Amino acid sequence: MPDPSDSLERARSQYAAATAQRARIQKQLRENRYELHVAKHNLKVSERTIAERLRAMYSSDQESTLEVILGAHS
Repeated sequence: MPDPSDSLERARSQYAAATAQRARIQKQLRENRYELHVAKHNLKVSERTIAERLRAMYSSDQESTLEVILGAHS
């Protein structure tokens, strides 16, 4: 017959492992949320920069398409 204390110890061990895994997942979730926030911010900045550049190009016909392509940084 199995010893009840063995079962209890196994349950405690599984609980501790699950608690540790939950903490790791929560940490990763916080990190991922932060990285998503940064990426969204960078996207907005890039969109704004592109829009300003397009407006400037539309208003001023000084740059050729080739100059725009060669001047692109990303």
